[in-house]
Amino acid sequence: MDPFDPLRLALPPELVGDMARPTRAPTHGPGETFLRGPIPWAWWACACRLPGSAVQVASAVRYLAGSARGRPVPIGLSTLERSLGVKPDAAGRGLIALESAGLVGVERGAGRKPVVTILDGSPAPDAGPDRRRLRGPIPWAWWVRACRLPGRSPAVASALWALVGRARGREAVFELGLSDWPELGLTRFSAGRGLRELESAGLVGVQARPGRKPIVTVLDGRREAVGATDSPEMARPPERSPVRPGRPGDDRPAVGPRPYDPLPGQMTFLPDGAA
Repeated sequence: MDPFDPLRLALPPELVGDMARPTRAPTHGPGETFLRGPIPWAWWACACRLPGSAVQVASAVRYLAGSARGRPVPIGLSTLERSLGVKPDAAGRGLIALESAGLVGVERGAGRKPVVTILDGSPAPDAGPDRRRLRGPIPWAWWVRACRLPGRSPAVASALWALVGRARGREAVFELGLSDWPELGLTRFSAGRGLRELESAGLVGVQARPGRKPIVTVLDGRREAVGATDSPEMARPPERSPVRPGRPGDDRPAVGPRPYDPLPGQMTFLPDGAA
């Protein structure tokens, strides 16, 4: 009798994880915010093709407009750097690009935020196949992290969420054709680089298949965003009270509230009229 028993090498049940892949796309939790849909695909594809940070600005506009129920929304361009990673000058150029493309109308005034109105826009001749709409809801914490990635990552994220929308959110695993999205301004090369950025950020899982389309799983990236908040306003974390030297147990603030730095993903949109 062979004394070697393979079962002796098996892990105990408590150490065996669930290897099943997600069956549904990520969703926002109770009290968390999201990018509302549906968004016309021709409108969104046009924003993705525009240069610079136009798609990040378009994301902010659509996010705010979702809460405003279609009414014009004031947008503070200086707030986008701490939320979406877009500097004020780049945000201004992105807004001008959206306006020039006929996607938004902008009312400007001295000393106040620009007021933005979403326009229907005319589908461009190269808008690609009709994929209907970018359906929501897209968890805002997930989308913020994608927008902060370099290159064409937001456009690749748009392609993935278009597939999620077509599946009505019931699926999280897709074959992604890297050369199937020219209407988003993607080439096979740029889509591959954007997909690698999303994978490195923990937003997707990728199964490469030589000679075939990769299998992509949309993950719940909120688990990686430590300290991120979905609130459209700046959420101030609890103040920490430093202990006074030489006085054990005295946890009163030594000077006053400590400054803090906003974490990536924290929204900094302020209500109209706020300082």
